[in-house]
Amino acid sequence: MGALLGGLYKLIRWIIELRRERQRGGEGQPFIIIPPGGDVLAVALPDPLDSPLNDRRIPYVERLPGRSVRRAMEDLLLQQRALLVCGKSGLGKTREAAHLAQTPSAEGWTVLYLPPDRWLEPPARRLEGVPDHKLLLFVDDLSRRCGSGRREVSLRADSLAQPLTLPFQERLLKTLRACFAAICGDIEEALRLLDIALQKRQTSRQWARQAPDLRALHGDPRFEQLTAS
Repeated sequence: MGALLGGLYKLIRWIIELRRERQRGGEGQPFIIIPPGGDVLAVALPDPLDSPLNDRRIPYVERLPGRSVRRAMEDLLLQQRALLVCGKSGLGKTREAAHLAQTPSAEGWTVLYLPPDRWLEPPARRLEGVPDHKLLLFVDDLSRRCGSGRREVSLRADSLAQPLTLPFQERLLKTLRACFAAICGDIEEALRLLDIALQKRQTSRQWARQAPDLRALHGDPRFEQLTAS
C-alpha cells in the first residue's frame, strides 16, 4: 500500500510539474515571439485544421460604416503607447487586436504574444531573438487574467522562497519594468515614461531613485531633476 501511494504521489507531482512547465512556455519563457513580418493572426487565433472559417481566410470588414475602427485604434496606440480593447465575450477582441498588431509587425516590430494559458513572470534572462527596440507586447484575455489573477497559485509556490500567490497585475508590471526602455538603452523614452508615471502618481520619486531597472538613467540631469525631493 505504501509503495502504491508513493507511486501515485510521484505521478500526480509529475503531471502538475508538466502542466506548470507548459504554462511557463518552457525555459522560463512566457511569450511567443513573433518576428517582424510574422503572421500574428495565425499565432493568436490558431486553426490546426485550416478550416474555411479560419480567421486568416475571412477578409477584415469595418464594424461601423463610415468609420475606421482599426485606424482609430492605430492612432490611439501611437499616441498613448498602450491600448486596451474592451467588449463583451465573443465580439472578436482578440481578432481585432491581432489585426492591429499585424501593422507594426509588417513595419519591423517584434511582437511578444502572451497566450491566455501562459503563466506570466519576468523572464529569468534576456530573451533570445528579441531586439532591444521596436517591441510590441500583446496580452490576450487581459480582463479575465486581472479578475482571477489574485487567486492563481504561483507555478513556483512549492519553493519556500516564493509566495503562494502573486497577483497578475503585479507580475505584469514587473515584466513591463523588466522590458523597460532603460534596460533597452532608450534613455529618452525611459525619461518620458518615468515623467508620465510620476505626474499620474503611478510611482514615487523614492522608488525611481532606488529601482535597479533605472540605473541606466543615473547621472542624467533630467533624471536627477525628475526624482529630486
